[in-house]
Amino acid sequence: MVCYYYLYSTCCIIMWSKEQIDVLRRLWNRGEPARIIALQLRTTRNAVIGKANRLGLPKHPSRLEDNEEIIYEENNNVEELYQPKICSHSTCTMTAQPGREYCAFHCRLIIEEQKKQKQAS
Repeated sequence: MVCYYYLYSTCCIIMWSKEQIDVLRRLWNRGEPARIIALQLRTTRNAVIGKANRLGLPKHPSRLEDNEEIIYEENNNVEELYQPKICSHSTCTMTAQPGREYCAFHCRLIIEEQKKQKQAS
């Protein structure tokens, strides 16, 4: 990052790495909002939009006019698509908590049971 100090403010120029540019292109072409891309790259929304314009990326799908066509790439890779996990409890059909095998309700029951066992011993 290169910073220039002016009388009342500081102007910083952020150097984009090749990896950041690759992530920006991939997420931009996938149609992710600039806000989400900025969070992923740990920068600002305006920096993302400015870099996308300088790279000559196509208009963002949310900013296209009605008469312009959008060309989407077909994603046949099922592993990249989000498929929620179902709770492992025998009769439960709720979505499992991220990184867990059980839904929030059954996770709470298991934690309370473990606390009772720990207090009893």
